[in-house]
Amino acid sequence: SQAARGCCPVASRRGSCQCLSAERMTLSLVTVTGTLKDAAGNALNGEVTFTPTTGQTDALGNPVAGSIIDTADSQVIPMTGITERLNRGAFSVQLVATDNAGLEPDGWQYKVLIQIPGIPDYGGTCFIPSSPNPVDLSTLLA
Repeated sequence: SQAARGCCPVASRRGSCQCLSAERMTLSLVTVTGTLKDAAGNALNGEVTFTPTTGQTDALGNPVAGSIIDTADSQVIPMTGITERLNRGAFSVQLVATDNAGLEPDGWQYKVLIQIPGIPDYGGTCFIPSSPNPVDLSTLLA
């Protein structure tokens, strides 16, 4: 795991992981979980993507993705998103909490995109506070 290697995961692209340096391991991580089923209770296949946004929107109202700055050491945290595949309809992922002190811009959120074959993509934006931990995605997008 990334934690065993002394780093904190902030982004993943199909197997590769970007990590924060070990000296900034004080960032709160939150485990976000979820289970996606159809109306009959069958587990769905697909994936869930979490992309940090700056809390700002473009002219069309879409969240603007961007880097988050750790003001404690002026480190730029390139947060390009993390995608989790559903395993029997379920997923679990650790993400940097949006309420960590010293991260800018204030008010940054995650854009959540749920992609299930045969169903139009859906999701929304949400804050992921450091508590409760773990937290179910359904409570964040409610």
